[in-house]
Amino acid sequence: MRKLLNVISATALVGTSTLVVVSCSSNKKFNEFKGWIDNKESFILYMGADDCPHCKDFDNAKKDYSDKFNSKMNELNTSYEQKVIRQGISYPDSMTAYGEKLNNKVDFREFKTEEVQNKFNEKWSKNILDWMIEEVTQIYKTKVFGNTETKEKIAYNESKKKVKTYFNNNNGVPMFIVIRNGKLVTWEVGFGKSEQGWTEKIIDELFEPLITAMNNSDQETVFIDKVNKGQSTGGGETPDPDPGTDPGTEPGTDSRKQLYQFNYSLDNLELINNYSNK
Repeated sequence: MRKLLNVISATALVGTSTLVVVSCSSNKKFNEFKGWIDNKESFILYMGADDCPHCKDFDNAKKDYSDKFNSKMNELNTSYEQKVIRQGISYPDSMTAYGEKLNNKVDFREFKTEEVQNKFNEKWSKNILDWMIEEVTQIYKTKVFGNTETKEKIAYNESKKKVKTYFNNNNGVPMFIVIRNGKLVTWEVGFGKSEQGWTEKIIDELFEPLITAMNNSDQETVFIDKVNKGQSTGGGETPDPDPGTDPGTEPGTDSRKQLYQFNYSLDNLELINNYSNK
């Protein structure tokens, strides 16, 4: 924002009659992201903030242990490619593009906002989060309600409610999003010191869940487990300065407690339908 004000001030001083400003809430980054998705590209997207201390820790570690970082990126690619070639099995029902040959080697990309308090409030970052919510909602709906008699609209609404509640409580930075051929594979939030201190071991610990997810043929089940448990990360993430409750919950009510008052067991389909029609 300071840079934007400087541009406005400088333009005013030279007396330019026409002023064109790219807003801080520009959607340019999301359009770039969506282009990658539409092209079915594979990548890790790192989302951070300039004033986020854990993001700075990651930036420094990536620089200090660049050889290790590059080695783990190569391992992520080769371990998946070798497994796919070795198995030679297609997975047409996969919702994470598992089993598909990579259209490009997974590479590393990053988007940053200036201030951590704006991390998912700017237009581009909010749209990326909304895209993730929709991807996980479709997987949750298909895997949890797909073989039931629950109505399509009810299944979608209940799935999205659960997924939104999860992301409302787990949207800190740094966030690392893994995409394979345009499909969401996993996301991890946070970056912290390993048990052995600031050594290259922290790069191993960052990549371990990412590589595991890339090689998991049933990654959709992990999504569902994360959402159901409201699972966060192991720490090292910078959350909202003043996190709010889930939209629609009463002030002062823990949205997760309110959510878990409802039993989503597939043995209670009648309860689900009755509850949803209220």
